Amino acid sequence: MALKSRSLLLIILPLVVASISIEVSAALGGGRGPVVGGYKPIDNPNDPTVIEIAKFAVDEHNKEAKTKLKFQRVVKGETQVVAGLNYKLVISTADGAAAQNYVAVVYDKPWQNFRSLTSFKKYSAVELFSVFTDTKLLQRCKIYQYSEFWRAKIQDGEKAESTGSMEEFLATAVDAAKNAGQIIRSGFYETKNVEHKGQVDLVTETDKACEDLIFNFLKLRYPDHKFIGEETTAAYGATELTDEPTWIVDPLDGTTNFVHGFPFVCVSIGLTIGRIPTVGVVYNPIMDELFTAIRGKGAFLNAKPIKVSSQSELLKSLLATEAGTKRDKSTLDVSTNRINSLLLKVRSLRMSGSCALNLCGVACGRLDLFYEIGFGGPWDIAAGAVIVTEAGGVVFDPSGKDIDITSQRIAASNPLLKDAFVEALQAATIAEEIFNAAAPLSSDVGASALGVSLAAGPKASGGLDLLVVV
Repeated sequence: MALKSRSLLLIILPLVVASISIEVSAALGGGRGPVVGGYKPIDNPNDPTVIEIAKFAVDEHNKEAKTKLKFQRVVKGETQVVAGLNYKLVISTADGAAAQNYVAVVYDKPWQNFRSLTSFKKYSAVELFSVFTDTKLLQRCKIYQYSEFWRAKIQDGEKAESTGSMEEFLATAVDAAKNAGQIIRSGFYETKNVEHKGQVDLVTETDKACEDLIFNFLKLRYPDHKFIGEETTAAYGATELTDEPTWIVDPLDGTTNFVHGFPFVCVSIGLTIGRIPTVGVVYNPIMDELFTAIRGKGAFLNAKPIKVSSQSELLKSLLATEAGTKRDKSTLDVSTNRINSLLLKVRSLRMSGSCALNLCGVACGRLDLFYEIGFGGPWDIAAGAVIVTEAGGVVFDPSGKDIDITSQRIAASNPLLKDAFVEALQAATIAEEIFNAAAPLSSDVGASALGVSLAAGPKASGGLDLLVVV
């Protein structure tokens, strides 16, 4: 008898839950039925139940807040069927004469008379591209591009002026970077669609989606500014850098790391004015590290001031560089010979796979020296350059001359090491010339002849395929 009762309960219980879910969905004006575990847009934000939930959220917020808000309307929202219902709503409120949108998350169990406010925060640009969705990557971007909320703001003339304070530019760049960071995080542990721009230079749908998102966001705010991005430049050719305010974007620096699940990836957004890097934002969404700087106002990591290292001895310095994307023998020979020369004069070498993060490493003192020759373009360094200089460091051409961010050549260090570093780089260049004049190595020369040892990497972790110990 007990067995029959248990079986009957197992049959009835799912039907009861489904019935409750369907009734709640119908009350929200949705005829498509519940999506268990997923989000369903609210078709009618003026539905009495939705309004009731929104007013509840504002009232709960006002209980603890010093500034009391007045409910105006629900802009849009979504629901998720779990053990109850998650409401995620964009609520328009008034604070005196000022209007402000907030995002509220309310957990509701109407059949148990239980309701709880779980989150209430200002509706910042982090939410602009999609209110709350768990749909596919590009669908999220499409929701952002055609957002009813932003269309309404543009029609109402609320689009920001193209001129603004540096703090406003920085805040806009941070919001854009965090938007893109959400997409990068969502795709980091998933299978990627990968295309080849070269033999080893990769691009994914995430690169393209993030660049579209960032540019759409920035262009809404500053339609008269200029824009240069890695993926658009790769598709349509070089874009000239002018004296006009120009946003220079690498939507995903470290794509190869991203493809392999290696956490050194970032969004890099720089603003140049008069061709000078003026605002920089570099955001690693996997490690949740946000580097920011405004020219003349210091550099920060997660809002805390950062400074370059105080190391003054080249032999005790940690150097970073990159191997580049070219794999022809002559390029590899030059690169390897340069590294061999420099390794005799520093403590050790690192290759993180991200030019922007290497620059930030110098800025916060994790690295003492960095150089790279032949990187992709100004999007790799526009943000990092201002972050280094505002952290007290110096950026320059490897020859020691002033840097040109369009030259695909950069070096960075603290001021104490610059002269010795330039001397070491020049000596490495002379060694390259001697090397090039000598007979080339045979094609069967192994790794041992280059002074490195190879070992199987932690392939099982998905992070590395090969470990090189220098």
